[in-house]
Amino acid sequence: MRLPAHRPFVRTLWLARCFVLACFALITCLSLSVLAGWAFDWPILLDWGAGQTTTKAMTALGMLLTGFAMLFSAASRWRAYRPWRRGLGLVAGILAFGVLVLGGGILLAQVNATFRMPAEAGFWGLVPTRGTGLCFLLFGLVLLSARSSLLLKIFSACLALAFTLAWLALLSLVYGDRPTEPNRIFGQISLPSVVGTLTLCAGLVMLRPREGLVRILMAQNHAGKLVRQLLPLALFLTSFFGLLRIWAQHHWGFSTEFGAAVYSTLIAVIMVFVILIHAQSVVRFERQKARSDKRIAKNLAERERRFRGIFNSTFQFIGLTSPEGVLLETNQSSLDAAGTVAAQEVGRPFWQCSWWRHSEAAQERLKDGITRAAAGEAVRFQTDYLAADGTCRPVDFSLSPVLNEEGRVAYLVPEARDISEHRMTTEKLEGSSQRLLLATQAAGIGIWDWNIVTNHLVWDDLMHQIYQTSAIEPWQGYEIWESRLHPDDRAGTLQALQETLEGKRDFNIVFRIIWPDESVHYIQTNAILQRAPDGTPLRMLGTNADITKQVMSEAGLLESEERFRHAFEYSAIGFALLEPDGTWMTMNRALCEIVGYTEEELLGRTFQDITHPDDLEADMENVNRLIRGEITHYQMEKRYIRKDGSVVWIVLTASLVKEADGSPAYFISQVEDITQRHEAERVLNYQQKQLRMLIEHTPAAVAMFDHDMCYVAASRRWREDYHLQSQPLLGRSHYEVFPEIGEDWKEIHRQALAGAVVSKDEDRFIRADGQEEWLRWEVRPWMEVDGEIGGVVMFTEVITERKQAAENIRASLEEKEVLLREIHHRVKNNMQIISSLLQLQTSALHDPADVAIFQDCQARIHAMAMVHDRLYRSGNLSTINFGDHLRELASLMARGQAARMSHILMDVQCDDVELDLDKAIPLGLIATELITNAFKHAFKDREEGRITILLQKSEDKHMILRISDDGHGIPVNDDPISARTLGLRLVRSLSYQMRAQIFFPQQTAGCCVEINFNV
Repeated sequence: MRLPAHRPFVRTLWLARCFVLACFALITCLSLSVLAGWAFDWPILLDWGAGQTTTKAMTALGMLLTGFAMLFSAASRWRAYRPWRRGLGLVAGILAFGVLVLGGGILLAQVNATFRMPAEAGFWGLVPTRGTGLCFLLFGLVLLSARSSLLLKIFSACLALAFTLAWLALLSLVYGDRPTEPNRIFGQISLPSVVGTLTLCAGLVMLRPREGLVRILMAQNHAGKLVRQLLPLALFLTSFFGLLRIWAQHHWGFSTEFGAAVYSTLIAVIMVFVILIHAQSVVRFERQKARSDKRIAKNLAERERRFRGIFNSTFQFIGLTSPEGVLLETNQSSLDAAGTVAAQEVGRPFWQCSWWRHSEAAQERLKDGITRAAAGEAVRFQTDYLAADGTCRPVDFSLSPVLNEEGRVAYLVPEARDISEHRMTTEKLEGSSQRLLLATQAAGIGIWDWNIVTNHLVWDDLMHQIYQTSAIEPWQGYEIWESRLHPDDRAGTLQALQETLEGKRDFNIVFRIIWPDESVHYIQTNAILQRAPDGTPLRMLGTNADITKQVMSEAGLLESEERFRHAFEYSAIGFALLEPDGTWMTMNRALCEIVGYTEEELLGRTFQDITHPDDLEADMENVNRLIRGEITHYQMEKRYIRKDGSVVWIVLTASLVKEADGSPAYFISQVEDITQRHEAERVLNYQQKQLRMLIEHTPAAVAMFDHDMCYVAASRRWREDYHLQSQPLLGRSHYEVFPEIGEDWKEIHRQALAGAVVSKDEDRFIRADGQEEWLRWEVRPWMEVDGEIGGVVMFTEVITERKQAAENIRASLEEKEVLLREIHHRVKNNMQIISSLLQLQTSALHDPADVAIFQDCQARIHAMAMVHDRLYRSGNLSTINFGDHLRELASLMARGQAARMSHILMDVQCDDVELDLDKAIPLGLIATELITNAFKHAFKDREEGRITILLQKSEDKHMILRISDDGHGIPVNDDPISARTLGLRLVRSLSYQMRAQIFFPQQTAGCCVEINFNV
């Protein structure tokens, strides 16, 4: 059995158990041999051939009983028998009580002379001596007090007395007794009894190996050292001077009393001398101890400081808890990880601390782990803790028990290591392995393993695909590989393989194989050779890749390279390669044109020489980051100074190519001239500023919103109309500024964001304070540079005052309309009165010519009255439908002539046209005159005829009124333009008033008059 050397307490327990078992074995053998000697009458087993007193059977039985009690008492404290601890303790107590009773019985038997038995009393008749009974009595007390911490003094005292009695018995045996005057304490004592008693004393001491006498003997201090020196000396002196006293009495004639005095004096002198020597050593020790205490205190303070520094600065989370799980100590890393302080955590149950409050499952798992660790088990598992930023992070957590000197758990050490990066690394490694496998499969690379000793060649699945074979045995692999080699390549390939085995070259070659379908394929192989210590080839591991397509495409690589060179040389974008220090290596034409230098001029310069000074620092910072490996590439806008001194804006994209050892090789730069774009952006920014200024200072209420309906710009009029002068608007949501906006407005905004233009001339809007506003608005989308909708522009006008003014005007117009309607009605009535007066006057006339004149006047007045009547009856007091008016006028005049010209037909063709009062009245009078003239003059001496009235619209608001008949017509010698008749003069005058033109078109029969005017 191997014991851990770093745990001396466990080693002490193990040695104590072994010693108890050895003592028990010795006592058992001794007792059983004595009992066998009595049973079979073997004297040699009773006195071991010493020729002295035999061992009593009752003594052997008591020693055996004491040995079993000692064994059970010790076993009840051993961890292996923990489930039976109570039972073993009970048995040990019963046996100890039996030993106690046996010792008391022996003493009573020796005290009472009536119980003395003769020597020939037999097996059980002999009673042990008083010393033996007293020893058993002390052994019983020792066994009964072995398990109680309160009875440690009784245990030690009884054990010391028992050992003293055993030692005196040994001295009595050594010095001898007088047969005629036996010792009153021990009587005639035997050697097996003395050995058994001493053995029991030694075994009983180990029942409490770290307490009492053993603790003093094992102590590493000065007292323990003194005891370990004096005890053997005392034992030696008592034996030596006792023998010396006996020799002196026989040879020098000392009396017994003088010999005892010399014996005692010598022992006392030597003991005093030893004590004085040790007293001096104690004084020196105390002085040394005082000095060492100071040094130790200083070292302890320094160690405490170092321990605290290491404890708090370690990256691992570590602490100390009681076996019940109460946190006693924790390091600073643990506190910083959870964002807490020690005062909040120390003294709390560990599972209730800040690291674990996020999960009841984690708390339960910690409780279970603490329970197991308190039982002595090392616990380890992975869990999550709550970090200071509120995230849960994985940790590798463990609980280690710390044992005290008694082997019990005194503390628990919780340790945790944040494995977030480890887990991520593991996942990345697994992902890398998976990607490597996928990449190998995707690349079509097969792996082979050739055992040269056994000539077994093992292929993976891709090797079978490359060589077009099915599953084969390892011993067939090499033969199949050799059989697939192209005849022209077989000798060279096998020669290369042989040279590789001889160490002359590496087996990295290209060869051809032939598939079963007779097709030829090119194979690239790479291999590693493993050799024995003596250089003998043992194993070769390699890969095969089918590079047939690659070989076939190599012919096109030169052409591709040539195309790339042309693309590099003639690209519209500048390309260049630069040394790590910025020196130009090569560049294309486009770059030379951008910077204005020739290729020869640039080769002697660096990019720093032509970079604008204001851009050089930022450019060099990016270059240094590339070299340090912080970035793989960068892109920036910068300026170059051309050869002629002008500045050109470019976009630079740069990356770094590294050597195999990681050192910088050269830069790849791509340069694009953006001077025009930069200028356009400058102009665009200027225009945007102008647009914002225009929007802000425009007299209209205008606001511009982005796609999320947040303000981009707003005019002052907008702020004034909506009382927003004191509020910041840019960046705020329109719905935040106006929380009273309803879903109807939001739907309008969504339509505009979808591309629609929505507007309304009048819209009522109720503000949050209950105020009513009338708006005229329009919402339309605005576009980004790429054509996508960027937001909406809202044009609004608060027309509340205009709306109120319009309402007032409308009310006023209604009042005036009623008044005007009344005026028209009264004018029409007055004209009716005038017409009636003319009618009355006509009845008094007798001259037909006068009657005709009055009738004409009456017709004219009636025509004007009809206009006012129609205006009165119409809903519109400003215009009348003149087409309806002409139809009504013609019908009225036809009925007026029906008495004498009933067969004259009226053909009225009039478009519906609205004319105001200034044109309707004169045009009605013109029509009345012309129709009246047609009735008067066109159909003389005729009863039938046709009068045609035409009112027609033409283009550009031009109107034509044509009145014609099929009568006699105008005489040839008469000029209608210059005629002096009243009717034509009236027509000409009214036409002039209307700015109309009069035409007399020629026709085959009758007369035609055409009036052209503009509406």
